[in-house]
Amino acid sequence: MVIDLGTYIATTKTNKMEITAKTQSNLNTISKIVDIMYEYQMENNITKHCAYNCFVLFSILKHHCPELQPKVVQIWAINAKGNNTFGITSRHLVIGFDYPPNKDDYIDPSYEFKNADLYGSFKHFKSVFGNEFLTGNAKELIEGAIEFQQYAKKMTEGKGLWRDTYCVELLDYIKKKLPNCELLV
Repeated sequence: MVIDLGTYIATTKTNKMEITAKTQSNLNTISKIVDIMYEYQMENNITKHCAYNCFVLFSILKHHCPELQPKVVQIWAINAKGNNTFGITSRHLVIGFDYPPNKDDYIDPSYEFKNADLYGSFKHFKSVFGNEFLTGNAKELIEGAIEFQQYAKKMTEGKGLWRDTYCVELLDYIKKKLPNCELLV
């Protein structure tokens, strides 16, 4: 399930998740950061950058909200494209959490998939849609899922992370919008 951080914060309170006041404050700021990330992507027509977007958000969450146990997750997504057309991909990354009760919640820092339906596994995807959506490109979708699961694992373990121009520019943009944000130091 895709969540917005406001809902996530309310859910963690409802489920008596033990988070510190500092983490609570950080989550409020992270919600603003995600909105700014979306703004940057819209203004610059950025697509197909989910790994970079996850890298930026995961790095912030890992250092400032470690008790949430963030992780990078490969996801199956169906994205409406208008005129009754849609796209299906297994090559998409989002942020997930290992902290119960929020294990099935995701934050998607990529504007391109902001309104997409996300599925955490092939089994879940197939239980909802059956085989009809896999006609013709099942092999490509499964290969993509395996490839992106490997990326997600490496990123979560702190391996294979890179300093890319896009990441630097995105962080600079966020810093300009939130000049006194302690999470960006």
